[in-house]
Amino acid sequence: MSSRRQKSKKDDLFDAKNIAALSTWGAIFALSLYLMTRLSIEDPIRYIQIVVLFLIYAASFIAVAQENLTWGNFAHWRAVFLAVMLLAAFSIGYILLFDFLSILTIIWAAVVSYYLTLRQSVVVVLTVILLWFAMISFRQNELHWIQAILYGSFHMFALLLATSNKRERAIAEQLQRRNAELQATQKLLTEASKQTERTRIARDLHDLLGHHLTALAIKLQVASRLTEGEAKSQVDECHVIAKLLLNDVRDAVSTLRESGTINVVQAIKLLTEQVPKPKVHLSVDDSLSIENITKAETLLRCIQESITNSMKHAGADNLWLSMKYDDKAIITQVIDDGHVDTHWRKGNGIRGMEERLNACGGTLLLSRKDSSLEYIITIPV
Repeated sequence: MSSRRQKSKKDDLFDAKNIAALSTWGAIFALSLYLMTRLSIEDPIRYIQIVVLFLIYAASFIAVAQENLTWGNFAHWRAVFLAVMLLAAFSIGYILLFDFLSILTIIWAAVVSYYLTLRQSVVVVLTVILLWFAMISFRQNELHWIQAILYGSFHMFALLLATSNKRERAIAEQLQRRNAELQATQKLLTEASKQTERTRIARDLHDLLGHHLTALAIKLQVASRLTEGEAKSQVDECHVIAKLLLNDVRDAVSTLRESGTINVVQAIKLLTEQVPKPKVHLSVDDSLSIENITKAETLLRCIQESITNSMKHAGADNLWLSMKYDDKAIITQVIDDGHVDTHWRKGNGIRGMEERLNACGGTLLLSRKDSSLEYIITIPV
């Protein structure tokens, strides 16, 4: 699982917006060093300071860009790296006083908007803008209010653009999940409808055709006793055929009733295949089925809730789902590569899973493994 985590982190880093931010950082870094040489700054300590600060800024950005941090509390570490990133930008600006260095805080503003609400982001970014240009004005003994307005507008533009992108991405992912849930539910309803129709046909065959064939067999048996010679032979042959037909009808009714199961696997595949994140790795026997529609729906909803929890609360990139028969029950295991706090508590979603499972005689076992939450869902069949 660790190799999969490393791969997912690389995918996060090489996202288009992250590449653009790092490219901008590289251009500012190179331009700063170039201007330092043009200004005949010869102090090697100053060069070391600037290089170290730029590297700290980049390292903090890369850490924040990871969708999965596995050290301690994810939100706390992200806040730490954002703070370090901002302090590095202020330190560079305080030392060099180049006008274009405020682009570093523009990048920071775009990043922070992904983790705060719009109102919080606006307040934080406005505070950063005021502090930045207060620092520049203090260092140069001159009020740079026009520059503050111009660069401030760039900060707000980056903030609003990133917020809009975040909102659109969230809406697209939500629509994709809802579509997958609807398709899975539709598949489940189709299977339930087939099961109902098979049961109806089996009942009609048994009650109507079976009844008439039984009556016919009795009549032929009576006729056999009342006839002699060639006629009796023909009646006996018809009686045997009627009994064979009756046995065939009974076999057909039994087959229809035994095949009246719901192929829940197809519904689960429809649910998991279109989930944008986390990526679901499914390991299940395609022949796995459930007779009871309520139990099939319970299993589907529990899997749906576990996927939602992995995405919203654990920040997982990958999720592994396996299902198997075990002692007249279906055992479903769900685990991801996300992070769950050691002091996590059950929410309404997990309580709802337990209520559904209790209603149909099932159980839910939760355990924390490698900082991830593992679900063991058992449903008797």
